[in-house]
Amino acid sequence: MSGGFAVLPTRNASDCFSCGRRSLCLAGDLNDSRLTDYDERVQQTQTFQPGESVFTMGQPFEGIYLIKTGFFESYWVTEGGGSKVTGFYIPGDILGLESLGQESHIYTTEALTAGTVCLVPVSMLWENTETSLALTQKMLKFMSRIILSDTELIYSMATMNANQRIATFIFNLATRMERAGFRKGELTLQMQRVDIGSYMGLAEETVSRVFSRFNDLGILSINRRNIQHYDLDKLHEIACGGDLPQ
Repeated sequence: MSGGFAVLPTRNASDCFSCGRRSLCLAGDLNDSRLTDYDERVQQTQTFQPGESVFTMGQPFEGIYLIKTGFFESYWVTEGGGSKVTGFYIPGDILGLESLGQESHIYTTEALTAGTVCLVPVSMLWENTETSLALTQKMLKFMSRIILSDTELIYSMATMNANQRIATFIFNLATRMERAGFRKGELTLQMQRVDIGSYMGLAEETVSRVFSRFNDLGILSINRRNIQHYDLDKLHEIACGGDLPQ
């Protein structure tokens, strides 16, 4: 994790109308007139390189960020100087939702790969306009999904063993990526094992050992960070408490 910050903004008035990720975006359900209003006010597109911060803890909250391309992670820094990974994000996800209603960001979020995001100013979310109301309704759906995901993570941390936690992690990531349009059956882990461990409450060595065990049992086929094959049904079975194959 690094604290560097660099933004290379570009702007194209037709970005929202031509964007291939529009169906996954807050703007996905806006009609043409509302989309025009949205397009004129959203800050498009901000580009980040691996390790660069989109925002940092304590930075003034300006709005939420919609991921168009790339992979990102968020973390918070403890009083002792350590860090705790709080989330991994893919195209179609929203960054900064946890800080809504706050004056500053409570997490740091940085790019794991080269990626692009769009900034929706916080003012657009609080206005009493048809566009704002439409965005708020869509945002609530996103937040509901995040709450369910966070609840599942808390449950896994409290009740699941290492095999179940990693199975849950891979199953959820693969499902999210398939929903976002990525190819089924293949998965690239853009995050490091130590960060997966931080997120799932496991030691890095334990994460590596479970991946190796799953590979040996044919549950997945992994080469470093590339998973060329995974058995989604079996991963779900293990996550729910099923036994490993003999």
